[in-house]
Amino acid sequence: MTANNVTRTRSPRKPVRRTAQLQEAGRALVLRVGQTVSRYRLTAIAAAFGLGYRLDKLSGGTDDEADHYHVNLSPADGCHTCECKGWLRWQTCKHVDSLNALLVAGCLPVLPDDAADGLNLAEEFAASEASEAEADAA
Repeated sequence: MTANNVTRTRSPRKPVRRTAQLQEAGRALVLRVGQTVSRYRLTAIAAAFGLGYRLDKLSGGTDDEADHYHVNLSPADGCHTCECKGWLRWQTCKHVDSLNALLVAGCLPVLPDDAADGLNLAEEFAASEASEAEADAA
């Protein structure tokens, strides 16, 4: 018998349609990726760099373990970050892509420049972690 060298070619993947919509006067974010719909409460937060956002999952999504994500957008240099598994693996995700698109379109709420004056981010983070630990213990 001889080996049959068959080269298989893959069809290019059909692009998945993504949409992002702000609702409730900018306090809710609805993301659609294909047939999957995710709904988040959107909060602008102080950030160590760029613009900070907290997305609290209200419904849907693909990660059942995560209940919120912190997203940083840095329009000046394009160095964005997210805490989701997609970002950690691929350095791209629906959270960053959608918030950045909304920011470019002028639709995303931002904190005033003076809102973070005097804010100790380490204390804020510790307080957030402590309240989450208390909620988990309850």
